[in-house]
Amino acid sequence: ISRFELMRVFDGDEAWVRELEESIFCTCSAPVKRLIQYKVFVNDLHDLVLRGLCSACNTIAARYVETGEDPEKVERIRVVLRDRMKG
Repeated sequence: ISRFELMRVFDGDEAWVRELEESIFCTCSAPVKRLIQYKVFVNDLHDLVLRGLCSACNTIAARYVETGEDPEKVERIRVVLRDRMKG
């Protein structure tokens, strides 16, 4: 899903999406890093996987978000996916 659709899942909370982009798993030890050039995937549990590059070292980085445990977010994800299917 796109960043815009990610914003829909989090009800337009820009600060929370920014927090997700800045709290990433990367092997570099840079104190400040951010997920860039990323794509968002939805797994079977309705969790989100953000995969992209680390802004500090330009290697693969990721973030896993357990949204499948929150019924409101699951419903928003379903709506986003349904809208994508419609085109």
